[in-house]
Amino acid sequence: MNCVSVPCRLHWRILKRILYIGVPSGIESGMFQIGKLAVVSMISTIGTNAIAANAVGYQIIDFPNIPGTAIGLALLTVSGQCIGAGEKEQAVYYTKKLTGFAYAGDWLCKNTLFFICPTIVSWFSLSAEAADTAVLVLRMFCLAALPVWPLSFTLPNALRGAGDIRYTMTASLASMWICRIVVSWFLIFRLHLGVPGVWIGMFVDWYVRGTSYTARFLSGKWLDKSVIQDKGKAKLS
Repeated sequence: MNCVSVPCRLHWRILKRILYIGVPSGIESGMFQIGKLAVVSMISTIGTNAIAANAVGYQIIDFPNIPGTAIGLALLTVSGQCIGAGEKEQAVYYTKKLTGFAYAGDWLCKNTLFFICPTIVSWFSLSAEAADTAVLVLRMFCLAALPVWPLSFTLPNALRGAGDIRYTMTASLASMWICRIVVSWFLIFRLHLGVPGVWIGMFVDWYVRGTSYTARFLSGKWLDKSVIQDKGKAKLS
């Protein structure tokens, strides 16, 4: 059996386009984690009950966010495929449709969590003070997330898929550091709101992000940011 060796060569044009998306995404993700560490360091100054309540709250909110996160991953591919095929109208159509699905799943999960969160929190054997704080921030989360969460975390994947990665990175980092970090610091150390202050800072971050991403989407500028253009216009069905 003869083995034919195939020469390996790098396609710099493709690699450059991949890095154009990957590097800003990596920077955004890394800075987001640094921001979370900064917020946790603030909470550590409040006390053990605050640390426990915040940790439990962050663990629980991952579950109602699953529908929006999953649809966001699908939207990333759908948007990129539509823009790459030159089908801008389809990109807009499917972005609206999938964001609507994200809202449906988001509202179902968060409305359910609002009522059952005391039971879930009881599974963690927290102190009475920490349990009350955890229930409070979870219910705040459910109410604050209903209008804006898909706009903040599902919709931007349509922009990323289209190649508008620099805008999403800039908006995300600016909102993180100006809104979440600064507002959280002010609410904790000046107004002494404790853990709820941190979560209010997070909500402010969401609303600023959601507003900026929605404005970008409605402007249509993201539709001209295709990274790889396909000569054949294949439609989705």
